[in-house]
Amino acid sequence: MKDPLAIQPLVGLLADPDGHVRKNAAKALLRFEGEAVPYMVPLFAHSMPSVRRFVLHILSQMGASILPELEKAVFNTTDWVVANRVVDLMWRIGGNGAEACLIRCLSSPLAQKSTVVLLGFMKSQNAPAHVISLFKDPSMRRIILYALSRMGTDVSYSFIAQTLSWQVGSSGSMAMDVSVRIGKNMVKFLLQEINNPNANVERIVQTLFRIAPDQADSLLEVYARANPQVKHWVMVFAQA
Repeated sequence: MKDPLAIQPLVGLLADPDGHVRKNAAKALLRFEGEAVPYMVPLFAHSMPSVRRFVLHILSQMGASILPELEKAVFNTTDWVVANRVVDLMWRIGGNGAEACLIRCLSSPLAQKSTVVLLGFMKSQNAPAHVISLFKDPSMRRIILYALSRMGTDVSYSFIAQTLSWQVGSSGSMAMDVSVRIGKNMVKFLLQEINNPNANVERIVQTLFRIAPDQADSLLEVYARANPQVKHWVMVFAQA
């Protein structure tokens, strides 16, 4: 029979110098699954790396069943280290359940940046709109653009193309670098954006020449006939 009162003493044994004691405590804690999570996650900030690794190993074995408790832990902790190691564990567990939890964890100030990165690694198809909503924070913009580039959805690529026209700060140049890294999958979205009345035509044309230097002329031919700005910058970058 599981006795919840045994959880705290068992967690304390995870730092015991005797390996056999630690292993027996771990086996016992595995039976408690989600009940043990609130007691175990504070050890992610333990001073001993071996304890942190052991806690990660135990919680990983519990798997997707503890995702709801891990999500609660992200919002209940005031420790930056704990919050970020918990979202990393969610990513390691993976699956649709982890993706949904991570999307909700975007509203945790402590774990926001790490969560954006992890959703990018996960190539989340459901996160782009949620991630884009954080773009108003200048400290998040580079992380968001690179995460969106990995997600690879139409929403992601369209937003990156729109960001090329930003005049504030370095967002436009960051979007150009990201677009070039993505490559030819960005072409359609850049051509759509060039018709935007507020488009930074120079930057879009330059990006297209960086992505497809041998094809940019023909890709932009129709747009150059209709838009003198496009024509001008095509001539500039074709000669560069």
